[in-house]
Amino acid sequence: MSLQLSIITACYNHGIYLDEMIESVRYSLDGIVYEHIIVDDGSTDLFTKEKLTQLSLQGVIVLHQSNQGLGAARNAGIQRAQSDFILPLDCDNKLCPGFVQQALPVFLQESEVGVVYGDAVLFGEKKGYCNVGPFNLQRLMLSNYIDACALFRKSSWEKIGGFDESRTIMMWSDWDFWLRVAFEGIRFRYLAIAAFEYRVLSHSMVHGANRAKYLDAAAFFYKKHQHYLGDVYLFTKLNALKVALAKFMPGLYQLFIRMGIIKNPFSLW
Repeated sequence: MSLQLSIITACYNHGIYLDEMIESVRYSLDGIVYEHIIVDDGSTDLFTKEKLTQLSLQGVIVLHQSNQGLGAARNAGIQRAQSDFILPLDCDNKLCPGFVQQALPVFLQESEVGVVYGDAVLFGEKKGYCNVGPFNLQRLMLSNYIDACALFRKSSWEKIGGFDESRTIMMWSDWDFWLRVAFEGIRFRYLAIAAFEYRVLSHSMVHGANRAKYLDAAAFFYKKHQHYLGDVYLFTKLNALKVALAKFMPGLYQLFIRMGIIKNPFSLW
């Protein structure tokens, strides 16, 4: 049977989560012919390095590069992928059974669809079920609600030139990617089932964003997409408040995020 899917995992010093993630993939993709590519983005943690060596002996493809950031790591993995269909899966998350089995036929039935995504199950420091909802471009232009863990055609990735590799935009790389895909006219399809489990960590990249990173990313992002987005997002009342809090009261801003009063623009959940 020919290769049906390429799983792409970017890893930087998160070796403690790799076994759980790998096991979820093996369990969820029973009956699917797939390859799993992990890109070590310059990890310095000894445990992570040893774990990656072990996985490479178990049939997982492990690529190594200097620390270049999330976008570059994903691009390196996708470039190496042999399948026509790609599923990014972060090393601290887990794949849910059934999603890929239902998503792959969509591409065969609807040639215009380039992305299939589903819901998320939260675990870790926050638990719950996130009903993501059908695709809506206006909603996506206001904020990101689609995680990187979605199935897409490699040809869609090629068409838009891959993930942006700038470190400045790294925390918004998923949002940037989906916007560029949507602006190319590539269609999205939503499946109302759990696609993956998302580990909520207070010290993660998205939740640990400080004032300087937020402002730099926002300036980069809106300049890049000003032709489509303009100032709509920044100057709606609610999001203007978020920007003001992040700029002038970063401690209070982070507290409100942890309490769930406001949602971090860097984070889906």
